[in-house]
Amino acid sequence: MKKGIVDRQMIPYSRTRHHLYTFADIKGSCASLIRTKKMAKRAAVTDIPILLIGETGTGKELFAQSIHSSSLRGHAPFIAVNCGAIAENLIESELFGYIGGSFTGANQEGKKGKFEAAQYGTLFLDEIGDMTPRAQVTLLRALQEKEITPVGGVTSKKVDVRIIAATNKNLLEEIEHNRFRADLYYRLRGIQLTLPTLRQRRDLIQIATSILEEIGYSSLIISEKAKQKILHYRWPGNIRELKSILIEAAFLSDGQVIRSEDLQIEMRHPKFENEAEENPLRNAEKMVIEKYLKIAEGNISVAAAGLQISRNTLYRKMKEYNIEV
Repeated sequence: MKKGIVDRQMIPYSRTRHHLYTFADIKGSCASLIRTKKMAKRAAVTDIPILLIGETGTGKELFAQSIHSSSLRGHAPFIAVNCGAIAENLIESELFGYIGGSFTGANQEGKKGKFEAAQYGTLFLDEIGDMTPRAQVTLLRALQEKEITPVGGVTSKKVDVRIIAATNKNLLEEIEHNRFRADLYYRLRGIQLTLPTLRQRRDLIQIATSILEEIGYSSLIISEKAKQKILHYRWPGNIRELKSILIEAAFLSDGQVIRSEDLQIEMRHPKFENEAEENPLRNAEKMVIEKYLKIAEGNISVAAAGLQISRNTLYRKMKEYNIEV
């Protein structure tokens, strides 16, 4: 029987620090993914900083959470920070916290910063390539000294956190153009892991099948024409886009088979095969986010969990793309 709607229960709910993703959640059998996953597992048991490089939608936060879960710090907090979303005048208070009443609008009881919240655990610095120059200096100082001073405070605090950073930018090029500090880059780049894009992988159908199982449609069969359509598309939004397309296809299907016409790829990117769109990657990401928010009925936590990003990251991207709920 055909399922009439895509239920919110089919999307995993927000992961807390007690229920983070693990390496078992990273699906796929292509050689490049297996190599990256193997390196990530080896890196997890060390305390060396990790830099994750990958396009939007390749699963950087999924890898970050999995590394944390398998580390000796797995019992402690995993705190995600979207570096590009922090206003420059708030960088110190966000990262280091503040003393009550230390500035206009401050909570009278004060607030812990991200470093202190992640004490003994992992601090995940997402979109590190979007950090402003001033913020880079502030972060570098904290990493070098391994201590912070809350805004309005006079006493420094020692911090013990493992750093995992992620970006979709080429940081070496950013350094050449004086947009990113070389000393911060080498501080973060203890171990660098590059995540493969979906178009580089040879296990697309296996991934699609796993996604269908995850969203509650394990009985659906993908037709041969639909498989060819999946294999010949470039997937600028990577796994995040594939998941969104399949959720919609499952809804449009007859409940037994996903046909080629159920995959609404051309409608999303009518000009992409000719590469005539101004920015297909950004367009793909915006449409994927809109789809998840629609499925989640505007619930930010549910949509963020389905997208495998943090709530803060989703809020930032909604603002970037002028998406309202």
